[in-house]
Amino acid sequence: MLAENTTGDPTRRLWHLGLAAGTHDDALADDLEAHADLSQPRVGTAARAAFLERAALLTSDSGVRADRALAASAAMYDDGDLPGAQRLLAIVTPESQDAVRAARRTWHRTRIETALRPGAGSARHLLEAARRLRPLDPADAREAYLDALLAATSASGPADRALLLVTAAEARATAGEHRRRPADQLLFGLATRVLDGYARSVAPLRAAIAAFREPSLDLRAARWLGLAGLLAAEVWDSHAWQDLTRRHTATRRDPRLDSLLSQFSQGARSHDTGIAELVAAAELHNAAGRYDLAVEAACEAARSEHPGFTGWALIELVEAAVRAGDEHLAAGATVQLGQRTTAAGGDWALGVHATAEALIAKDQKAEASYREAIERLGRAGLPDRLARTELLYGEWLRRRNRRTEARAQLRAASRHFGEVGADAFVQRARRELLATGENTHRQPDGSRRQLTPQETQVASLAQAGLSNAEIAAQLFISPRTVEYHLYKAFPKLGVRSRAKLQPLRDLRGQAGTAGS
Repeated sequence: MLAENTTGDPTRRLWHLGLAAGTHDDALADDLEAHADLSQPRVGTAARAAFLERAALLTSDSGVRADRALAASAAMYDDGDLPGAQRLLAIVTPESQDAVRAARRTWHRTRIETALRPGAGSARHLLEAARRLRPLDPADAREAYLDALLAATSASGPADRALLLVTAAEARATAGEHRRRPADQLLFGLATRVLDGYARSVAPLRAAIAAFREPSLDLRAARWLGLAGLLAAEVWDSHAWQDLTRRHTATRRDPRLDSLLSQFSQGARSHDTGIAELVAAAELHNAAGRYDLAVEAACEAARSEHPGFTGWALIELVEAAVRAGDEHLAAGATVQLGQRTTAAGGDWALGVHATAEALIAKDQKAEASYREAIERLGRAGLPDRLARTELLYGEWLRRRNRRTEARAQLRAASRHFGEVGADAFVQRARRELLATGENTHRQPDGSRRQLTPQETQVASLAQAGLSNAEIAAQLFISPRTVEYHLYKAFPKLGVRSRAKLQPLRDLRGQAGTAGS
């Protein structure tokens, strides 16, 4: 009856038909599988996983059922539902395995276990899975090598370094000379970074990133959008970083990278306590003036050489070391940063390097570097990075009793920090403004940032009393994505919890025109 009442929405009708089926129905299973792939751009990875799971359960042939279960498990993994991904693997029984299917199952199981319990053996187990796949399914093998390379990059110690080099060498050889698929280009670029150094990896990584920005990107390649976005930051491509990160967070929650991306850009907590948490800690310690602690966190993060975060760690390290009075450490970090930014080029890279040069320079040279940095970062379209430089320049001006000029920079920094929800830096900018003799106050409600359309949808449903799971089901997104959008919406609305949404007026009036 419910399926009959949803004729206006083919997706819902098909879903309810699948739920209503009590026995094997291969025709319906075929439709569910086909619709899962066609509908992902609209409804996201969580819905695709649900459609594939239902298709598997309705399939009579054990081999086809196992393949669909593997696909559903992979989709759940991509969406961050690790228990669900494990549950679907149980459908792939030993009796239904052939050599290729068994190798795929081993790969999927290993990467789920790595995400749940990362440890010293994770990279080695993933490498073994990739080697097992290599003669059976080269395309899957290359993606397995990508998983192994990421895991090996996160490890530390002499033995781990040797494993990283072996993994990178095998991965680059597997990628081959003809790198037509975006994931293959990504694998080649990452392996080149390990084997030949940062400067030689910039060109292949940029080629891979360009491939991921193509509108015709297929579903298989879309699984790696998060990594592509992270590597866009690695080569200081601000527009690609913003574009790919936005597309990634709008459709999926990738356990390989979700915590890395969200912890740095949003300050959110997660199970990952690695490189992103160290960079975030260094940033927050710098905001609060705890410079010794910022040095400690930034040094550890910079030593890791993790793709996408080393540059950010060096930025925090330069500021922390200067403020802590360690000129030698600050100069060394600036040199390291310069080696990367010079190889990459562009306004983001050269802008942050100019900021670092200003921090360690003397008067006139410092001012010229600050002005260059502000000009470049303004063009790069990164209000958070621009605000950091405006803040530092304003502090520099105030310490030279140029209070009127300092206020202009500090006001701009405070405004930009407010736009991106960087409350700790807003407070630091206000403290500096007070030191210039200016009275500061909180921004009125009318100056809050507007919500994106999806944030408006999610916050409105939360205001109506729906749970995260209910919102997820209604919007065909995952509960994690709901949590992410609420986290983004709360500071814009001036609240800290969903309970505080109730007294607010209709949230639909908060929506802006920007995409999510």
